[in-house]
Amino acid sequence: MDIAAQIETLRSSAARIGEIGEESPEAPLSTYPGHDVLDLVCHVLTIHEWVAGIVGDRLPERPAGRTEYDRSMERILERYDAAWRRLAEVLKAADPTDPVWTFGADPTVAFWQGRMAHETAIHRWDAERAVGEPAPIPTDVAVAALDEGLRIHFERLLRKTEVGGVGERVTLRCTNHDASWTVTLHDIGVEVADGRPEGDANGALEGTASDLWLAMAGRIPVATVASGDGPAVGLLAATVASLPPAL
Repeated sequence: MDIAAQIETLRSSAARIGEIGEESPEAPLSTYPGHDVLDLVCHVLTIHEWVAGIVGDRLPERPAGRTEYDRSMERILERYDAAWRRLAEVLKAADPTDPVWTFGADPTVAFWQGRMAHETAIHRWDAERAVGEPAPIPTDVAVAALDEGLRIHFERLLRKTEVGGVGERVTLRCTNHDASWTVTLHDIGVEVADGRPEGDANGALEGTASDLWLAMAGRIPVATVASGDGPAVGLLAATVASLPPAL
């Protein structure tokens, strides 16, 4: 995705979250039991203000992230609207090669330009699911987000975790894009690689880029995109279920 597409994804997704927040603030979130759409609005607001500060000031270290809210719905929505608009302008104006603090392998503004598009898009899906049938994540957004999520949310979080694998390989293949990945399950941690493995895999996930990302991000069951129900796929599904839903 180019920067213009990332900014447009951020803007359209954020605006949709705001609409749902205004219409149905108390609708419960299936992804986060015990929380409602108002909580989601507050979360996205916090992230948007936080990242706007990181990028706007080109911060070299992680800043504090606590935010206090006036729980008046009108004031939260006003602040939310101002936050995503400011973030979009900050990201649009920034040089993607400028160094800033990130939690990924890429320590530049480009990381946040993609990350904010991905996170806001999946929270748009969360908000829509709270009130009805959510629209799929656009394909290009989902492919980029899945690639990022497999490495940051999945591989990185599990690097010291007992997974219980013995080298089983599960492929992920998009049915509406040429992207694919291979996840290798180790006793401790997992390994993610682009493309399909040489030789046979032990299992496969196949689906649209949106469904693959939603499954790996804990939004829909992995079984929804599983090609067969072998033990390797079962172990991958259990590993995904052990993690908190990806942001």
